[in-house]
Amino acid sequence: MTTCRSKNHGCGGGRKLSPCGTSKEEYNISDQLELTNAMAERNDEIDNAVFDCITSLAESPVMEWDMEIIGNVTDSIKHTLYQHGVRVRHPAVVTDRDGNQSYSEYDDYETEGA
Repeated sequence: MTTCRSKNHGCGGGRKLSPCGTSKEEYNISDQLELTNAMAERNDEIDNAVFDCITSLAESPVMEWDMEIIGNVTDSIKHTLYQHGVRVRHPAVVTDRDGNQSYSEYDDYETEGA
């Protein structure tokens, strides 16, 4: 399965995640699931917290917002927490190989092989 945390599209919009196998042009975006406002707010909360952590660790309060770095750090934190029995709610739209979409609240590391 491919996970997209974009509010507007199911294939990675802005974050370097596994590709969904379909380009934006092949989607009729109006027919695609979108994150709810509450889901988008949760993702913003996570992104902001991770950015604050990065700037604190790097001792760089002027560091630029970079979703590639934020996404990679977020994924590393979630995976480490999962290994210690803690699951992180990070809403997403999941697109399977047949193009079917559904909402996901948690990463499924057992089926992803992480």
